[in-house]
Amino acid sequence: MKKNTILLTGFLLIALLTVGCNLKNKLSPSDTDSSSIAGTWNGCGNALGKTDLFRGDYLNLIIDSEGAYSLSDIEQNSIISSGTFTIDSDSKITVQSDDNETGALPKGWEATQESSELSYLLPDSDHLILTMNEISYVFEKSEGNDAEATDTETTVSPLLDLAENDVWYSNNGETTEETTYELALYDKYAELYSVDSVSGKSAFITNFIYLSNEGDSFSFYTSRKKDRQFPAFLQELPEGISKIDLKLTASDESLIMDYNGQTMTFYNNVIYGLNSGSTAYSINDTHFYWSFDSVNHYCYFATEPDTDSMYLYISDSEADSDSANTIRGQITIDEAKQTIQFDFDKKASKLTADTDSALFKTFRKLDKSSDGKLIIPFKLNETKLNLKTKEYLGKNYTVNLERN
Repeated sequence: MKKNTILLTGFLLIALLTVGCNLKNKLSPSDTDSSSIAGTWNGCGNALGKTDLFRGDYLNLIIDSEGAYSLSDIEQNSIISSGTFTIDSDSKITVQSDDNETGALPKGWEATQESSELSYLLPDSDHLILTMNEISYVFEKSEGNDAEATDTETTVSPLLDLAENDVWYSNNGETTEETTYELALYDKYAELYSVDSVSGKSAFITNFIYLSNEGDSFSFYTSRKKDRQFPAFLQELPEGISKIDLKLTASDESLIMDYNGQTMTFYNNVIYGLNSGSTAYSINDTHFYWSFDSVNHYCYFATEPDTDSMYLYISDSEADSDSANTIRGQITIDEAKQTIQFDFDKKASKLTADTDSALFKTFRKLDKSSDGKLIIPFKLNETKLNLKTKEYLGKNYTVNLERN
């Protein structure tokens, strides 16, 4: 019971992350009517200023007009916490929780000291920011039960529609600056990394949660910390949580980010030698050994130069690809959901593989059973790649990646 109380009060203690009065884009609290936060709210991307270890896009928060709430994990189809709360005259929320929690609270919200006060940030009618232990998750209000309208919205991403490429570098391949910045675009957010051009090590700087846009003028929520190596053009960005307006102008080969008249140009070049924040660029040009169907297969990731698409090659041996029994498939990585989609290239594999081999038959069968989209959840910890393939191969595998 004590454990449930700690978890309960963890949700109750979501603290409002304050923003200085002198900030140009200061966020202010809403009024004290509890009905102002009623609605269905969906988590957006990761926690502000945090990596995908702090995912929030699986969260669903429903609040009715009487203040009853339900926080759910939509991926596990489970309720994390439920009960009722009311906003009092001091803009604090008094919470009464039920004892029916079945899921884990979001990362960073697992435990805290006992309290019954909750504060919140409602910067506009469509967004809600909840904070506990300085971990802030952004929620976006759902349009309701109109399936057609929801489908239309989720199939259009202004960020991903900027250009064909989703990962950009401030290094055009010709400069010798010590730090290269990487900008990765996703459906509803973007992430910024710094990459040391000498060591190849990367460091997460911040993320930008998409709010709205008119043409190439975008509005985001973001968070800045003093210890992060922000590029010079963002030095005027205030500390803590803020709303930021950026102009993003893209072409096939470059993307210009403009903040208050200060700009940085990112390029559509590929620096595969760098250990960047993007999983695709971390695993490219690596190999590993994968033992299944009684064979220790030699596997490697590589990019096709003609298409810039990443492929996974799986062979019966480490022999030359012209003589080894080898199949291949195109790789698509979903960073937010931590999944790898393997699209079996049957036509190309027939040219390099024995179609009667166990290897070819295994992936042809998996290709058919998955309707051509074999989706594998994964975790990458430095050089260890965990592939959750129990559904397909009967067990999960952890392999060691080695640079080619």
